[in-house]
Amino acid sequence: VLSRWVGAFASYLPRLAIAAALLFIGLVAGRLARNAIVKTAVRLPASQARGLGRFVQLAIVIATGLVAAERLGLDVSLLSATFMILVAATLAAAALAFGFGARDVVADILAMHYVNKSHRIGQLVRLGPDQGRIVRTGRTAVSLETAEGEMLIPGREFMNTRCVLLAEEVSHGA
Repeated sequence: VLSRWVGAFASYLPRLAIAAALLFIGLVAGRLARNAIVKTAVRLPASQARGLGRFVQLAIVIATGLVAAERLGLDVSLLSATFMILVAATLAAAALAFGFGARDVVADILAMHYVNKSHRIGQLVRLGPDQGRIVRTGRTAVSLETAEGEMLIPGREFMNTRCVLLAEEVSHGA
């Protein structure tokens, strides 16, 4: 009985070694991915970069842990499906948050496309209660030189507010 048990354990050792190696690789890969994300996500606040790095590290460790458990002969299909659903839901939530967060910027960019077709630098305009000369147009806004100083107007506001053209560009030449 003991020799049968030792024989079964000995035949199980290669699976155990492979699972341990996979787990080790997952831990190392997770840590490398976390560090790479924290270093490259310079535009994010440090806490968000660390959180994103930890999320990716955890996802890698869990995925490799599931593969290692499967190599040991465990049925992890339910855990794998649950993990995939959680990852998909998290990515979908992030995509929605990005989409809703970028909505105003995208609206400004699209509006500026049409503003640049209908207005030029140097034109004197009245936009609602504000009046000034267009001195610059950017990707998302128009700069008006007013009596109070330079005013930055988002493209969507410029597009959606009644705009009166008071004078074309003033020529300073001959």
